[in-house]
Amino acid sequence: QRSLAPEHIIPTWKTTRDAFRESLSATPTRYRVTIRDRQFLVAQVTCDTLGRFGRGTRGLVALDWATQEFVFFKDAWHDRRDMPEGDVLALLNEKGVRNVPTLVCDEYVHNQVTLTDKHERYATNGLLSFELSHYRMVVQAVCLSWTEYDNGKHLVEVILDCLRGT
Repeated sequence: QRSLAPEHIIPTWKTTRDAFRESLSATPTRYRVTIRDRQFLVAQVTCDTLGRFGRGTRGLVALDWATQEFVFFKDAWHDRRDMPEGDVLALLNEKGVRNVPTLVCDEYVHNQVTLTDKHERYATNGLLSFELSHYRMVVQAVCLSWTEYDNGKHLVEVILDCLRGT
């Protein structure tokens, strides 16, 4: 059992705690998801993409069961012809690049692929279609939504930090 002594209390931003609390109260459904032998508690999606080009990406504030820390859990469909985002982050983390998320873990979900590329109507209509694989990734940072910033200047500074990657 974890001690509640000050050295064992993990500081967390109020916005992160609130987002997780809201995700729990939004739905009675909770999931325990395992990625590479690590377990995460997730509930309601906090952000998602709509439309054909979003690849079904969903973001969730999650609780890392082992560390009891809040993390960001990304669930998406990935084109295996491209380098996975987790591999890119791992490389940037290894090189010490600042202002990029710290990878916790990632993996492809076993045997979950799309079948869109197998349907004749996509091939005959000239629509770009290819097989996508179900991919999950967890990073340490739970970031603010762009709507949460107090002013535009702060938001632009954060965007610049991301672009610089310094």
